[in-house]
Amino acid sequence: MPQTLNYNIHNILKFKIIRNKGYGLRDLINLKFSYFETENDGNPDITLNIGKFTPSNEKCYTVDHKYYLKDNYFYCKDVEGKAKWEVEIIGFESEHTIINFNGKISGFQSIMNPDFIAQNFLLRLIEYKLSEKGYFFAHSAGISKNDHAFVFAGRGGSYKTSICMDFIRKGGFGFLGDDRVILHKDKILSFPMGLHVFGFMCEYLPNENSWNIFHKVRFSKYLYNSKNIKDTLIKISEPSKHKSIFFIVKTNKLTIMKRKISVEEAVDKLIINNRLEDFISLGSMGIKSGPHLKYALAYSYIFPNKEFQEHESDLRRNIGNILDNTPLYEIEIPNNYNSDIFNYINESILALK
Repeated sequence: MPQTLNYNIHNILKFKIIRNKGYGLRDLINLKFSYFETENDGNPDITLNIGKFTPSNEKCYTVDHKYYLKDNYFYCKDVEGKAKWEVEIIGFESEHTIINFNGKISGFQSIMNPDFIAQNFLLRLIEYKLSEKGYFFAHSAGISKNDHAFVFAGRGGSYKTSICMDFIRKGGFGFLGDDRVILHKDKILSFPMGLHVFGFMCEYLPNENSWNIFHKVRFSKYLYNSKNIKDTLIKISEPSKHKSIFFIVKTNKLTIMKRKISVEEAVDKLIINNRLEDFISLGSMGIKSGPHLKYALAYSYIFPNKEFQEHESDLRRNIGNILDNTPLYEIEIPNNYNSDIFNYINESILALK
């Protein structure tokens, strides 16, 4: 019997995942959105069906011999790296969007993250839907204290997670997320993914790059003893006021440098950061072409004047309004994370108060 999982993101956006089976203890890693799991509380904005399906791709335009397109509809079969899949998206410009996904991953990810690619498609649609509601789903990390939120934007491996870990352990800050946070007007909202992984790292690792075979074995025991995704020592912050956004950039310099940046530059950086994730997030599976972007471009080729294509300009305007009057900085840090980096950022935060 199919399993249905319901999610509610801060009463802003609802979605559900329907799949053929669960994966027991592995779902503590496999299910990326578990913090928002809830009882069925109404009509979802998005439904993700994982498993075999029959596409409704009759009477379609075809692009590049494999993309099937019609108004508010996309379908294709694809293969890249360690994965192959077929995906159908119905009504992505409607209030309720359906994603039908059937795919297979080879290697270790097929054991620990069997639903990873399907949820990655869902993540991109969440980003689009939130932006249509006036929110920006930023590839960033965030912490909060005394109703003040501080966001760290940067590429994967720029130590956003390590910075959050240190602020939680050393400064008593609450957690907003180490991969995604939601920006809206004067508030930052939490979006914690992989909460058990982050909780383990905070408790046992000096920084995010300290994993070894001993820690991996210990992590297995840690998961086994975990009873509920919300039974964690990590305090998830309530929506908090913008205080500042720091763009973290790694360099091969030995010194730490900070400069103030404009709203226009910050908007560009946030959008490009998100778009780069379209290429990087699936890279561990050998999928490096950015399929979400490819599919959007294919749809745009047939329907260049649809509302969907106005998304980018609306997004820029919305982010600019959100960041207005927010202190914005870029901080260059050395390649190797250490306490000097944390102390410098901590002093920068204290200087804002």
